[in-house]
Amino acid sequence: MNKSDTLLKRPASGWMPFIVSFVALAVAAGLVLHGLNVHRVFKETLTKQFQDLQSEIAKSSAQGIESVVARLTSDMLSLAAAPRMQDINSSQTMELLIDFYRSNQDIAYAGYRMSNEGILTDMYPVDENSLYADIRYQKHVVNLFETRRLVISGLFQAVEGFDAIAIHAPVFKGREMNGSVATIIKLDSITSRFLRGIEIGEGGYAWLVDEDGAIIYHPDGGVIGKKLKDDHPVFDEEVCDALAREIWRGRPKTMQIGDTLFSIHPFMIGDRIWTVVISTPYAAISGPISDHWRNMMILTCAVLLLMYSVGYAALKYSMKATQLQKDKAALEKEMELEKELKLSHDRLNHIIKMLPSGLFTVDTDRVIQKWNDTAERLTGFAAEEVVGQRCSYVMSGACGDFCALFSPSPRTGPIVGKECEIVTKAGKKILVSKNADLLRDADGNVIGGIESFIDITEAKRAEEDRIQNIEMKKQIEYLEKMNEGKTNFLSMVSHELRTPLSVMLGNLDMAQKERYGALPEKFAEKLKVVLKRGWQLNDLIDNLILRARIEMGAMGLAKRELNVETAAREALERFRDEIEAQKLSASVEISGEAEWVFADESMFQKLLSNLISNAVKFTPEGGFVKVVSKRAGKSVIVSVKDNGIGIPPNEHGKIFDRFYQIDDTSTRQYGGTGLGLDMVKQIAAIHEAEIRLESAPGSGTEISVVFTDKDNDENSIPSEAVSNGTILLFDASPDILTSVTEMPETQEHNVIVATSIDEAADLLARGGVKLVLFGPRTSGMGADAAAAAYSRATGPLPPALIATDDAIFASEMRSRLKCRSLTVASQADASSLEKAIKSLLA
Repeated sequence: MNKSDTLLKRPASGWMPFIVSFVALAVAAGLVLHGLNVHRVFKETLTKQFQDLQSEIAKSSAQGIESVVARLTSDMLSLAAAPRMQDINSSQTMELLIDFYRSNQDIAYAGYRMSNEGILTDMYPVDENSLYADIRYQKHVVNLFETRRLVISGLFQAVEGFDAIAIHAPVFKGREMNGSVATIIKLDSITSRFLRGIEIGEGGYAWLVDEDGAIIYHPDGGVIGKKLKDDHPVFDEEVCDALAREIWRGRPKTMQIGDTLFSIHPFMIGDRIWTVVISTPYAAISGPISDHWRNMMILTCAVLLLMYSVGYAALKYSMKATQLQKDKAALEKEMELEKELKLSHDRLNHIIKMLPSGLFTVDTDRVIQKWNDTAERLTGFAAEEVVGQRCSYVMSGACGDFCALFSPSPRTGPIVGKECEIVTKAGKKILVSKNADLLRDADGNVIGGIESFIDITEAKRAEEDRIQNIEMKKQIEYLEKMNEGKTNFLSMVSHELRTPLSVMLGNLDMAQKERYGALPEKFAEKLKVVLKRGWQLNDLIDNLILRARIEMGAMGLAKRELNVETAAREALERFRDEIEAQKLSASVEISGEAEWVFADESMFQKLLSNLISNAVKFTPEGGFVKVVSKRAGKSVIVSVKDNGIGIPPNEHGKIFDRFYQIDDTSTRQYGGTGLGLDMVKQIAAIHEAEIRLESAPGSGTEISVVFTDKDNDENSIPSEAVSNGTILLFDASPDILTSVTEMPETQEHNVIVATSIDEAADLLARGGVKLVLFGPRTSGMGADAAAAAYSRATGPLPPALIATDDAIFASEMRSRLKCRSLTVASQADASSLEKAIKSLLA
């Protein structure tokens, strides 16, 4: 090293101690400032947390007092409204006072009954000094008689001699006030329960102030009754003035005034505002703050000392560190070379391990050398079990031949895609496809063999399943065609049955109404039975038609918000005769937020009717049938519940099947077709609703349908041809139906009755309708709905005959239908109908 180099390096080494010292001083100053800031934050946080605790306790105490008074106020209003409380000096009055006291004796001193003259005529528990006391001039009693409303007093001196709060509720007999029912709360019972004994920090306590600043309660009994503006023996004038201002504002607040921490929380006692005050000397938290300051200083000094030691050690060993860095670089270079060599080896092993095929290698003695994870997974043999074993230990039979392609007479080419069967460690046979070849060194000498194999068992089975599925699909298509033919036939037969049945029912109804003359009494009774059975048959046909439409996918839904209670009561009304005959109790129970359900109205009514019919049928005399609606999350659960004979558990999965009836002597006697619950299942399915069943023999049955709130698109209604020459009657009365079917002009036409707007639209969409007759009640659904159904007619729009007495509705219908139409009166005679129909069919 020359002289110039020495001169250049000396200044750097000379300045180093000064640089290190400057940095150390800067860091030390930063640590001190940080410590001061941390102490400030700690002090503020501790004070806030303590005041939050004060606020929470004050709030809890205020709410406790307020809730007690509210509870007693509610009880007073209930007592005053009780009919048995109207009279004075009665045993019933005393019984109510006793019940009240026993329910509230933890806080109420007694229950009272005061006359219109302000005399305490009844009391429990009885205090001879108080009974018959005249309290008419007490301020709150005067207020009671002036306002004739419930009164809660301020703090007053009770007749019994203690400070209390009174609650008076007026009692009315008819429209005349007949005194009051009252109770008093001893102030001591409130303060002992919610204020006395509260200690927040050393020297902290709770006290109570009214809206005028008068102290109602204080641990120092000598200040009770004094106002904050008076000379105060506990706090100075500045503290009292500040407290009085905040209490006057009437809102919760925490604050520090002087050397005291305060928390105030106002609450209502009747129309008065009282305030709970929590006060704690600041000295209660100054101890932890001082401890924190001392600990911060000790920690800062310790950190500075540690920094000095570390800096000194760093300077002392800096030269050694430079040499160690050089040695480290040389060592790292050597380790890097070794790492690359190991990485190459690991990569090769990783490739073998992660291959999706099982793979293994053997040496010239056919001893297994490597066995990858896939081979272990496929065979169940772990690498530790097979490495070092001969190939035949795992492979046998056809798979064992030429294992890894090594044999006494080696082949010249590899094996590719050979299928054979192996047995796993668990004894399971699997089919594999294997590839194999020899391993050679650089000189071409054989040094072993390598084999890979894959499990093709599932692939083979999938191919066989595919072939079977093709055959099964053909069978399913055949069965679907058969089922479609059955459904179409059932729909056609049901329609053809309903029309003549409607005519018979219409004429029977007219006979029962004595349109054809008076009937003998016995004949009228028999006619009523025939009509009842006829309508049962009509309902059965309706169910069959609906079932067929659902199976054909022709069931469109007009979903909207439906009132469950209205629908339930309408459904129960249909079974009023059966319910009254069996002396059943029928009711509807709707819980909150379950008043509405999103469903198709006609389908929902049919669902309820089938459920109620089932419940009425299997409930013995004197039982009950109840429709219940309740909410569960985003769903509305509509249930029909009874206390009938119940359903055995082993029948729960079958009762919703079509035509299924429980084969039991206890149920066969009730009859039925077995279609009702099947229709419930179908209607629930098209609404995407869930059905639940709870039942046991002798314990009744509850069937629930869970409707979700989400809106679903209406199902499409495919077209189906209606036979030519059809007259469609929608919502027609029996008189109109009978008149139409007896006209000569209609004998060559097929008369079909539609009972819902959806069914009418479906029949119009099929085509072939020559005339549509809208019955009197069509006006209830509006011209727009009727016109919307009419617009779905296939081909030219058929003429319409509108039977209504509503001239405005008739005008709206004729303007919206946009086809040839006539209007007749709702009670038109046969000749008028015949004339109108003949004109429209011409």
